[in-house]
Amino acid sequence: NRITRLVPAVRRALREATERSERRQAVRELRESHAKLRQLAAHLLSVREEERMNIARDIHDELGQVLAALKMDIAWLSDKYSDHATIVAKSGSMRATVANTILSMKRICMELRPALLDHFGLGATMEWQAEEFKKRSGIECKVVLEPHDIAVDKNQAIVLFRIFQESLTNVIKHAKATKVEAS
Repeated sequence: NRITRLVPAVRRALREATERSERRQAVRELRESHAKLRQLAAHLLSVREEERMNIARDIHDELGQVLAALKMDIAWLSDKYSDHATIVAKSGSMRATVANTILSMKRICMELRPALLDHFGLGATMEWQAEEFKKRSGIECKVVLEPHDIAVDKNQAIVLFRIFQESLTNVIKHAKATKVEAS
């Protein structure tokens, strides 16, 4: 009779122990899943930045060479036919168009992957971005870095830079600010 009364309690205890064990296993699996997702996100970011760097380099190298050759051909044409006012005027206009295209190409390359980041570090790149932001938006932008030369690895630097870029974009879109200070 006594055993009969204990059986439901034992069953309940076993069921609770099994549920606790299953919950612990589910929590463990969830943590592992989150860790894998973080690794995947980091990998995707790395791949994306590598691709941006390759695209920027290809644009700079390939398009830059073509534009430089075009610029030289226009200069030759202008010199060769310097006595033709129409050709000289048109070649001047073409030179200005090529020069503007070169500037646009450089801007696009810098936005894709700022070479400054690799050569001069995060602080200098953020200051450059702040100046570009000011030129585009007219909003005063100041970067205060202490220490000025922050030591972070390459992956951290690009993530911090992208966060800074996105923050400035959000300021333009949403803040109606007249001045920005980042520290």
